[in-house]
Amino acid sequence: MAEPHETKKRKERDEIVPEGSGSSPVSVQALLLDIEGTTTSISFVTDVLFVYVRRELDTYLRKHWASDELQADVQALRQLAEQDQASGVADVPTVAGASEEADAVIESVKRNVFWQMDADRKSYALKRLQGHIWKIAYESGEIKGHVYADVVPALKRLKAEGIPIYIYSSGSVEAQRLIFGYSTDGDIQADFLAGNFDTTSGAKTESSSYARIFESIAAPPTAESAAASVESEPKASSLPGATAAPRPESIRNVLFLTDNILEARAAADAGMSTALTVRPGNKPLPSEHPFVVLDSFAQIFEHPDAWQFC
Repeated sequence: MAEPHETKKRKERDEIVPEGSGSSPVSVQALLLDIEGTTTSISFVTDVLFVYVRRELDTYLRKHWASDELQADVQALRQLAEQDQASGVADVPTVAGASEEADAVIESVKRNVFWQMDADRKSYALKRLQGHIWKIAYESGEIKGHVYADVVPALKRLKAEGIPIYIYSSGSVEAQRLIFGYSTDGDIQADFLAGNFDTTSGAKTESSSYARIFESIAAPPTAESAAASVESEPKASSLPGATAAPRPESIRNVLFLTDNILEARAAADAGMSTALTVRPGNKPLPSEHPFVVLDSFAQIFEHPDAWQFC
């Protein structure tokens, strides 16, 4: 069971609780989805995507070494390593300076990348480089993004009901678009998604990240944000057959689905409606917690006492 002070905070913020609790159902006006362990199997990420990076990293670095994109990625890794050292992170592999021989820099980049992957770090510098490597595999057809069979039918129903769908993942926005744009079920990114968020919005275990995301999807569009969206994230108005995405009235009207209990608590502490997903290979959930649990996206529509789509 959640700690007493956490329970009090959630009650004060009208967090949803499991159906049958007697609380008023939430009117869901937007859906925010995690990827790994929610829409997509953990084994696809660990056994396909991560394995591909480990296998292809050396080749990718040497083939694309002169590109501005790769040099920007290397500089981001270099700066992160310097920040880690300054913060006292133990055993962090440094990235050689730009003035050193290419072979030396490449080997240092590989050591740093593998060290971060071994530690399961979620740094944006790492995720951005991984996304650029995966792009080649997706575009060539070597890899297709895994999505559970129950996801697309639910997204179709949500879209028909006018519910905008967003993604929030530790993977970069570019990597997210690749998973869904080159998925086993076609171009889910273009067909169903109103926008994408990554850790540039904040860590997924911090409640402020969810407040920041709500502010982004709830804010009326401006000329500046419309121009920025061309480079950042697609809007619902660009989706086939869709009008401008409806905007949730409050953070409570956003339903977040994740397999991670720490993320669920962070979202709930921000006031967001939250449910947990259970998929094969996910880490076991605590025996007691206050969240609705789903093992299929079809079950999103089976909890009218907790939330409604209208």
